[in-house]
Amino acid sequence: IEQGLTSEAIDAEIRIVDSYALRGLETLDQDIINQIDQKSAELSLLLEDVSQRERVNALVVIGSTVVIAFFIFLIFSRKIIKPVRNMSKVMWEMAHGNLDAYTDMLEKNSVQDNTELGNMEASLRVFKDNEIKRRAAEDEISVLALTDPLTGLANRNQFDKKYNELTALGKREEKSLILLAVDLDDFKPINDVYGHAAGDLILKSVAKKLLLTFRETDLVARLGGDEFSVIMYGTDDIKGVIKTVQRLIKSVHLPIPFGKDMLSVGLSVGIAPQPYDSEDNMELLMQNADKALYKAKALGKNTFFVYAPEDVESIL
Repeated sequence: IEQGLTSEAIDAEIRIVDSYALRGLETLDQDIINQIDQKSAELSLLLEDVSQRERVNALVVIGSTVVIAFFIFLIFSRKIIKPVRNMSKVMWEMAHGNLDAYTDMLEKNSVQDNTELGNMEASLRVFKDNEIKRRAAEDEISVLALTDPLTGLANRNQFDKKYNELTALGKREEKSLILLAVDLDDFKPINDVYGHAAGDLILKSVAKKLLLTFRETDLVARLGGDEFSVIMYGTDDIKGVIKTVQRLIKSVHLPIPFGKDMLSVGLSVGIAPQPYDSEDNMELLMQNADKALYKAKALGKNTFFVYAPEDVESIL
């Protein structure tokens, strides 16, 4: 001012050249921006790496959880589900009569411990044993109910049942029956002289010879005392039947050793046919066979006779 300078002159005197400073500031700003971008990129990479690791860790956790769950399921299935399923199948099979199901299904995967499963299996084992004993007892009772205890032949109960079965079968297949009434000759004297032991020996021997003489499809029964009966199924060859009866009479008449003695009995047989198209009447058929038997005894014993009404009535 003292120098009298104008404002423009003063401004020119004190003006500072800041172009370099501005360029430096611009450079500094750009450098800061670059550093921020670099740090941002590094941070993004770091965050991405962390995220990747978290995903990997999550997959590891999920995979480990699945493996552990699968392993637990296998153990649970093997130790609980499979035994329970097997026991359920066994109980179903055994309830329907298949006792072998216990051996087939359980013994391969036995649970022998004090757990509930072990107790269940032990209960099934006891049930199986009791059921086997019960069936054996029923079979024995059934055999006793249908079998003569001395000879092992069919008794009257089985005889009646078999007659009905064979008669029905004969009508379907158009096959006839032949009934044989068999009675021992001179059996009572042997029983009186030698006792019941000798009589039982004779009866057992006759029973064996009857079984050996006739077919498996025929029924041999002991109806009581020294009376036997045979139902022959599916034969119309009366001549063949007669040959079989003659062979039986000869074999029965052979002596049987009893101590120091030889015992011998005869055999009389009455033969009565029942055609498949005739009326089912077991009592009538047995009466006809008995009439033929009496005719055989009247003819001198140790022989046979085939039922014919006109011949039988002439004797009786």
